[in-house]
Amino acid sequence: ARRLLTEAPTVAAELRVVEIFRPQGGTLDWSTVLSPGQLERRAGVLLDLKLDPNALVALDAVPAAARSLSWHLLKARALTRAHRGAEALTLLSGRGSDDPALATRLEWERAQAAADLAIARKGDRSTAAERQQMRHVSRQHLQRVAFGPDVDLAAKALRALWSHQIEEDLFDEAMATLRRLRRLLPADTTGAGHLWDLGWREYGRKNYSGAVGYWTELFALYPNVSDGRRARYWTARAFEALGERERAEQIYREVASSDTSDL
Repeated sequence: ARRLLTEAPTVAAELRVVEIFRPQGGTLDWSTVLSPGQLERRAGVLLDLKLDPNALVALDAVPAAARSLSWHLLKARALTRAHRGAEALTLLSGRGSDDPALATRLEWERAQAAADLAIARKGDRSTAAERQQMRHVSRQHLQRVAFGPDVDLAAKALRALWSHQIEEDLFDEAMATLRRLRRLLPADTTGAGHLWDLGWREYGRKNYSGAVGYWTELFALYPNVSDGRRARYWTARAFEALGERERAEQIYREVASSDTSDL
């Protein structure tokens, strides 16, 4: 029964497992049913299932003396998702870890909480300057996550940084982030579609040199992706439009000899 409550809470709810432990006519005390570790695990599973209120109930049932750093990370995650980023940052304030994995998770949750505070919402009294400061704080934490040992979190951090850089038209920084992401995950294609669109926009404006620039970056990063291969073909078209027939023909021959059908 305890295993179901911990590892499969939705199944436990369907089977009404918790009623085994409920005192007759009384209120259930979760701390007498599951250990602190089991309550943390239950909360994590519930958060993954997007059952945040239930996760908070499990977390709040952990005795104060038994609340580990993992507990604080889970609680901060739940608070941030409830748009209570300020509470999450306060909860994590002053906490650290010598464990690189936990330290990275701590930076990630701080980044998420700060990002939550950077969004203007109805009834929010924060100023534009305060929200901008929170965006800056979030990116500082994301940079630390990007160099951490957790590959999945590092990739998420790099994608978030790239998105911010694109929003602020920081092209060189965005390209550097994509290169780091590609080194981390060679199969990642995060920026392919965006670079294709930028090149196509310039081609439509008859800014053929601009199109070549974007598509050259695209092919260099993603030579084995459909967007990268068709960018190579349209780079030749752009060179042809610029009157550079020799360079265009060289790329046409390269494309014609490639083993692909997705241009």
